[in-house]
Parts: sequence; C-alpha cells; structure tokens
Amino acid sequence: MDPHLHLITRDPAFVPDAAHVERFKSFLLEEGVLALNETGQLETGPELGKLIEQTGPFELRGKGQLQARVPVRLSVHREPEYFFPAASNFGARCPKCSEALALKAWQRAMERWEKSGKKNRLVLCKACEKRVDLNDLVYASSRGFSRFSLDIVGLHTANCALQWTYLEVLEDKLGSALSVVLDQVDRARETEPPGHGKPKLSKPKLSKARKAKGKRKKR
Repeated sequence: MDPHLHLITRDPAFVPDAAHVERFKSFLLEEGVLALNETGQLETGPELGKLIEQTGPFELRGKGQLQARVPVRLSVHREPEYFFPAASNFGARCPKCSEALALKAWQRAMERWEKSGKKNRLVLCKACEKRVDLNDLVYASSRGFSRFSLDIVGLHTANCALQWTYLEVLEDKLGSALSVVLDQVDRARETEPPGHGKPKLSKPKLSKARKAKGKRKKR
C-alpha cells in the first residue's frame, strides 16, 4: 500500500456545494499545488510545497526514483467515510471522562456503523456510561469521518510537513474547517488496515482448552 495524505472536513456531516468544491479545486490548480495530466486527471503540481513542505525525497514506497508527481483524488462521498493512518497503534479516549476505550468496543461500534449504512457512529463508554460519537473520540493519531476528501496517493509523507497557514486559506475556499490524516508512521507496527473504509477485525483467540476440545470432536 502506498503512503497517503488526506484532507478531510472536521464536521463529518458537512457537504460542500458544487460551487465551493470548484472554487477549492480551481484555487489549487491556479496556485500550482495541483495539476492536470494529459488525460485530465488530477495530480500533484510543481508548487506542492505551498501545502506540504519537503523535508526529504518525495518518492513512491519501494521505488528508488524520485516522483515529481503522484495521483490526487478530490471526492464528495454519499455518506461519511472513515479516514485513518494506514499503520498506527490504535488508541482512543472518551472526550467526556478521558478514559481509554477498549479496542473491541471500538470495533463493535465500527461494525454497527457499517451495518447502519454508515449513519450510526455512537459508542458507549463504560467508564462514564455516556454515548459518544466515534468522530469525537480523542485518538492517539489523527483520523476521522468525512463526506469530503482530497487524497494524495503515493506521497512518501514521512518526508514532508504540512503548511498549516496554507491550510487556513483552503478552509476559507471550501467553507469548512479541515483536518489532516497523515500516514507517516512505521509500517512494521501496522495494526489497522490500509486506506480508509471498513476496519479489519481480528478473530478471537481460542484458549488451549477450547482448542483441545475442538480436536477431540474432529476425531
């Protein structure tokens, strides 16, 4: 999986109208942050540094040559999608009582979110017995739900830093506060699936006694 960077709205319910999306896109094209290739598809432009400061080689993972341009997607989603770093240790706390949320509780909440047609994002915090929106949890790494996203796919984000002042300009163009989901962590520690969408849920581990019982039944 190639590294990636997502710009998403902080409000998961916000849907920019066509005029704001066009203004956002046109501004980035005029600034040279984005460009159109020969087939009319979006890609990073020569002035990408206005948005992302280069601190090392911009390259595709697993390839030696430098990549001056990588694909870009600009999307408005029918329902809020889930965006998160492709490789990170999970950690989330309740915004009301600051107690850590168990991974299994979060996984069950994500399953309910999928089954509800990506509408129900509530999870119960057992510590304070409050129902909390999954988007409002205090995560260890930046992530969130959004109906809008600008995805830069294949950018080696370990070698870049976001220009936060420029991000404020983009917020004005789109008409909404933006968040950044930046994949710049050690992939050897990957504990969640790559990209965005449905989390990969681990199978429950069986005890030695249950394993032995299963083997006796097979005989």
